[in-house]
Order: sequence, then C-alpha cells, then structure tokens
Amino acid sequence: GFDWDDKNRSYKLIGQVDTSAREFLCSKEFEVTKKGKKTGNIVVRCADIVNIPNMLHYLRGKEHGTSLDLMAAVDFTSNNGGSGDPNSEGCLHRACLRPNDYEAVLRRVGDVFSGYTGVGMRFGAWGFGALDANGQLQNRFPLGAEEGACDGAGGLIDAYRNTLRSGIVLSGPIVI
Repeated sequence: GFDWDDKNRSYKLIGQVDTSAREFLCSKEFEVTKKGKKTGNIVVRCADIVNIPNMLHYLRGKEHGTSLDLMAAVDFTSNNGGSGDPNSEGCLHRACLRPNDYEAVLRRVGDVFSGYTGVGMRFGAWGFGALDANGQLQNRFPLGAEEGACDGAGGLIDAYRNTLRSGIVLSGPIVI
C-alpha cells in the first residue's frame, strides 16, 4: 500500500502483502510488511470475483447467445483470367507450389472463424459461374461432397481443390 507524503508531494510505500486470489477470498486479515518488518494489517470485510466478459467472450460463448457462421462463395467465372481452363497461365485458380489467392483467403478467413465457432464447426462452401462436365452453366453449386458442408478451414480448401479437379470450366460473366 501507499500513503501520500505531503512533505515530498508523492506517494510513499508503507508496505505490501503477497497473496493469491484464493487466499485473499478465504482469509480475513493479512499482515503488511516493508523490508521484512510488520507495518500494519489489512482486514478483508468483503471479497468476490467478478467476471466481466470482453468482446471475445461474447463471440466465443453460446451462453451469451452469439454464434458466427461462415459461408464462402468462390467465383469460377472467366473474369478471373485464363481461357476457361482453371490451370491456364494467369488464372487465379491455377495450381501452384504455393496456395493460390483463393486458397490463401479460404485458409485465413476459415482460421479466423474457426477461433470463434468452436471445434467441429462446419462451413458452407459454394461456387458459381462454371460449366460442369456436361457443359451446363452452374450459377450456384456446392463445393465438396456434402452439399457444401466443409470441416473447418482445411475442409474449405479440400472442397475447393476437389471442385477444380472435377473438370469444371470457367464460364463467362454471370448475370444474376
């Protein structure tokens, strides 16, 4: 504890107590010491632990009624470059040694949402603007095998890659 010293116009240490929160809640009195000598006592009349939630608590906790869901949409139109082939030079979807731009964004956003949704969260993943293997324009189609439901950020990327391998062709601009 400190006391105001009028002469020096500053606070002066009069002693300290070393304890834990548990001990503080359970004990009624503590000895105050300074340089090993007793300088007084602190009497605890009432003590309680108050949990004040911050924004992260609200986002993470179901008890606060807040939950976040993620649904990703991937643009498979030819506006993303290339000649319609997802592996052509200049195409944003091109497979490389490092993640392409879509994979990087799916990973980053998926990882952020995973931190707020808990273990086992499934994300929605959809694509638009591609021609399927029969040459039919698909304005909305699920990525992945389970109607667009993906397990976490890794599942989003797996579903995206599997869609690229399925033989889709990037299509012209979509009129929605």
